[in-house]
Amino acid sequence: MGAFVPPMIAFHMEGEVNLRFAEGDPIAEMAALQAEFGLFNPEHSLRSAAAILGLAPLYGEARLRWFDYMDYLDGLDVANSPLGLRETLRQNLESGDVRPVHFQYHGSDNPVILVTPSGGTVPLSSVSYLHISVPVQSYMGALRVAKTAAPPSAERREGRRKSGSSTKKSK
Repeated sequence: MGAFVPPMIAFHMEGEVNLRFAEGDPIAEMAALQAEFGLFNPEHSLRSAAAILGLAPLYGEARLRWFDYMDYLDGLDVANSPLGLRETLRQNLESGDVRPVHFQYHGSDNPVILVTPSGGTVPLSSVSYLHISVPVQSYMGALRVAKTAAPPSAERREGRRKSGSSTKKSK
């Protein structure tokens, strides 16, 4: 994630996502939203699901980078499974035994999504969670990469500059 989002935003969003998929009312609400709207169905992207659920930074470049990261995750494989992240979430939310989900990060040297179906509990809980770990890159590693290739969000930012969205007034 470091390649797309500064660490403070990444940690904040990890907390937000984990609250949304936590045990009790949050995961029950997610299952109800999946049943009514099919947020994680194949015709929707993780980007659109995150936007609809309000799971993104509120403003600016961090928001664009978070959505870029959602696109990145949408294209990754889940280790030892033919399913992607959306399908894993969809199947859990539509199952008769919906489990809360705990998201965490692992290093980008293993660029796959890791799912532990019987992942056990999380601190302060006795409920068994589905554990999902997604790859991230260190902030310093991301800075090195950024020097060699601009991310898609930088291209959008440059496009806005060219479109004349300047704040200077003409005389």
